[in-house]
Amino acid sequence: MNNGIAIIPLGNLALAFIPVAIVLCVMLRWSLGAGKGAVAIARMVLQLLFIGYLLNWLFSVDSSLIVIGLLGIMLLVASWIAMRPLEAWGWENFSSALLAIFVAGSSILTLITMFVLNTEPWYSPRLVIPLAGMIFASAMNTVSIAAERFAAERARGETPQH
Repeated sequence: MNNGIAIIPLGNLALAFIPVAIVLCVMLRWSLGAGKGAVAIARMVLQLLFIGYLLNWLFSVDSSLIVIGLLGIMLLVASWIAMRPLEAWGWENFSSALLAIFVAGSSILTLITMFVLNTEPWYSPRLVIPLAGMIFASAMNTVSIAAERFAAERARGETPQH
């Protein structure tokens, strides 16, 4: 361990690519475009490296403003992704999704970090960022499913009951 970060030896990391190699072999054998698969794998590795270094930096910062800014970006992206299944969505639907994810996600995140884990400081990036990712993703999926079902009911001619 080095400053709380596990160092994975390259040999051990190579073991994680065994299933990837098997999939590439199957794609090559069945003429399924193994070249595209290899490009996708290279892109995945580069993205994971970038995110790894970014998270390493984020986890080492001691700024509540950076954490709050990142949480804001996470909320905006989660709201946008939640609306993607809908054919047509406007800013009103986006703002409703944003409000729903914000209220549900931030209240649960506050409950967990402040009262369950007693996080010190309250904006500890090592805890808040991964927890927020899981909580906002769950809220995003819930809003997305609800919006999709609502749109399907409206398409069948159902009217909202108040």
